[in-house]
Amino acid sequence: MARQDVASPFLVATALTAFAFALPLVPSASAGIGLEKIEFVTQSVKLSGQSFTAGTGLRFHLAGGDLNDQFVIVPAIEYWRDSDQLPELGLTEAMQKDWRVGGEVHYRLGHNGGWRPYAGAGLAINLTASRVSIDPPDSGPVTQEESGQDLAPNFLVGIDLPALGPIRNSIELNWHLVPDMRQFKINFGLGYAFGKGAEPEGPGADEGKVY
Repeated sequence: MARQDVASPFLVATALTAFAFALPLVPSASAGIGLEKIEFVTQSVKLSGQSFTAGTGLRFHLAGGDLNDQFVIVPAIEYWRDSDQLPELGLTEAMQKDWRVGGEVHYRLGHNGGWRPYAGAGLAINLTASRVSIDPPDSGPVTQEESGQDLAPNFLVGIDLPALGPIRNSIELNWHLVPDMRQFKINFGLGYAFGKGAEPEGPGADEGKVY
């Protein structure tokens, strides 16, 4: 059985409103934007009424050019899958998974290379699927499957940790409002910074430089 859901109009409108407030502060954002950081993300994913499961993600941080220094555009792809079996109860398999392809806008405080809190919002397509297989003793095996393509917003808060050369680490809390599969994620990012993104800023940033 397939389904095609879209998050409630209120939730989608909320995410779009966040973008609407952000984008006027991003003059001619397309001019001169470059890759600031590539980030691999490990995730602990929590669904309502279930335990945490593991996920992964890959994110590309785009900044610079005419983009305001506090803003970064983050295209991302993420994936998680959870599977359980309880054969003693006749449950052969209970599986859920989600491929997420979308993007976010982050607003950052502080200086590059130091403690840097941020918050943001995004919108993505979630390719979800679930399968339940049972094998009761008094009848034959039964399998029920469901899949969908869901447009859903997400909201997040996080902090970039002090840099180790070009290496960047982050911790993030992320809420994904996917219909029938709402998710809370704890993200741990490990990234590599490029160009200006690898240069420290703020007090003490010029120490050791030769002019």
